[in-house]
Amino acid sequence: MALVVAGSIMWNPTDFAHALGGLYFQLTFIILWATCSGVIYGVNFFPRRWYWQIVFTPYVSILVLAYTIGLRFL
Repeated sequence: MALVVAGSIMWNPTDFAHALGGLYFQLTFIILWATCSGVIYGVNFFPRRWYWQIVFTPYVSILVLAYTIGLRFL
């Protein structure tokens, strides 16, 4: 899911922003975090420190990525 969202943003960012209803700073930050977290989880990398494990938790990012894909493609 992270690669699909990253590819959609890089392929046509204007169309991606219009599909989400505009590009806002908070939304951009959350999508960027979810994409990074999804890639970190996707390559099977687990941070050692507990606070980085909380920051890059894949469970919340999966929900954000699924919601973003749903808004973009449905």
